[in-house]
Formats: sequence, C-alpha cells, structure tokens
Amino acid sequence: MPHPAIRIAKKSDCIEISKLVHAIFPKAHPSFSPNDTFFASELPGFGLVGFAHMRIFKSSVLLQGIGVLPQFRRGGLGKSLISYVIKWCEKNHPGQPLKLRVKSANLPALSLYLKEGFMLTKDYGKSYRLTKARPN
Repeated sequence: MPHPAIRIAKKSDCIEISKLVHAIFPKAHPSFSPNDTFFASELPGFGLVGFAHMRIFKSSVLLQGIGVLPQFRRGGLGKSLISYVIKWCEKNHPGQPLKLRVKSANLPALSLYLKEGFMLTKDYGKSYRLTKARPN
C-alpha cells in the first residue's frame, strides 16, 4: 500500500471529513469548534481514507477519535496517523499529556496505542483512558 499523505484538515474539508467519520463511526457527530483540530489521511487515487480528531485544552490534548476506512485497515495507516499526531503534539503542545479513550473490546486499537507508548491510566470497564506523558 502506498504511503498516505497526512495533513491538517482545512475548513473546506469539513463536509468530506464528516462523511468519512460517519462512514467509520455511524453514530458519531463530529464537532468543528475552535478547540478542534482534524488531520486527514489521503491515498493517491482514493482520496480521504482516514482521520484523527484532536481537542486542545490548556493542560492536555485529547485524541477524540481516529479512524481508517475498513478496506484500508491493517496496512499501517492507523500507525501512520497516530505517529503523525504524536509528533504534531510534541511540536505544538510540548509537555502536555496526550490522552484518549478506547473501548476495551477494540483490541487492534488498544494494541496500537500501547505500542506507541500510551499507558493505561483508568479502567472504566467497557473502555480505558490511555495517556502518553511527554517530557517538557
């Protein structure tokens, strides 16, 4: 599979990002507030195939969601997205922890996050809070 181009989504991407989010998570309702940053993952010839949604707070950054279309999973796109997000956070929000919540049954995502250095910080039963602490 070719390497994806990952970029910060533009305002003009909102409709396409919304469609992508709904294709991956039908019950989701993405927000586009000033505290939200979206990243778009594109493959040549296919367009948008993945996204990451960040919410920026004063003391932390929350990964609201990350997703890849089913037909493009298991090809490294999720890993590329999470790696990009981590590097972006280190550059733009140094010292702030990166947090996320993942369903405990979502073993592929949980495995990816743990491999990328996230640590389990809270068990909610059906989901976990994971945190990637970063040095100042």
